[in-house]
Amino acid sequence: DRVDLSGIRGKTVLITGACGFIGSYLMKMFGYLDICEVCGIDNFISGKESSIADTALSARLRFYNLDIASEFALIRIKADYVLHAASIAAPMFYKRHPLETLRANVLGTWNVLEWAVKTKPVSVVHFSSSEVYGDPAQVPTGESYWGHTSFTGPRSCYDESKRLSETLCATYYRQYGVPVKIVRPFNVYGPGARLDDGRVIPNLMNALLRHEVFTIYGDGSDTRSYCYISDAVGQILAVLLDGVEGEAYNVGFDMEISLNDLGRLAQSKFNGMPTVEYINAAEARQDAPKRRRPDISKVLKIAPRPVYDLRSGLERTLKTRWLDLDPVKRIRK
Repeated sequence: DRVDLSGIRGKTVLITGACGFIGSYLMKMFGYLDICEVCGIDNFISGKESSIADTALSARLRFYNLDIASEFALIRIKADYVLHAASIAAPMFYKRHPLETLRANVLGTWNVLEWAVKTKPVSVVHFSSSEVYGDPAQVPTGESYWGHTSFTGPRSCYDESKRLSETLCATYYRQYGVPVKIVRPFNVYGPGARLDDGRVIPNLMNALLRHEVFTIYGDGSDTRSYCYISDAVGQILAVLLDGVEGEAYNVGFDMEISLNDLGRLAQSKFNGMPTVEYINAAEARQDAPKRRRPDISKVLKIAPRPVYDLRSGLERTLKTRWLDLDPVKRIRK
């Protein structure tokens, strides 16, 4: 209700990475709105089929089990709007599948852009990442910052392939006029994430739901800026409909918080839980950014400001029906 989607009514939307965190949220949202045809694509390397199991797959919602990096993955699909979210985004998974990560981010994006040259969609949004900035020297970080990343480290399979995917988008826009826009999400969280995702908020939810410790690697001084998923999706849809072709937009919430303060915030909200444990694991933190805070002034020219602060977002996230959660006793609210 904060983004005018009237332009999509009666059209066809293609969502790659449809069983991933943001992709599955988009599938459910469009299924709920019932205003357009939707085609979803995923190959289940990191996405789970169960993430869209409760989506009403009707004649207006179709799903294809396809590898986006395969040469002819999109040959039989036509769409007016494209949300290209196919990727392996969690460090736990892309370190386990580095070559698959490279293929999805580079070859997958290349295939989508080649397909767009032939089918001429109205708008394409490519999902890049805040990881293209690496460990930034400028905080808050704006879209004009060129980045500070390692191209051979353990995270480089993701960081560098996302940077190259943006180069592909810019090149296809300049050479072929593909109407592609780029979004760089910053630490999006909320319903639909996997508990075994390995990132901070799913780890926190896991600790709360299972009555386990919340592990912080390092001294807890590293900062992140967390954005609740409905706020992030509102910004992404605004870019899809009103963004400038060939340009990139940060997506997120410009509130920065340390891991220490995140733990204290959770404890104040959830009856003293969880217990926090510190581990000095240099290998796990190698190449990880020390600070992360987006400058979102560009996207706010076309999108609404985030509504949910971290306190309310965490509460909503904890109430999620976690599909990958074994029966456990939930904490008292």
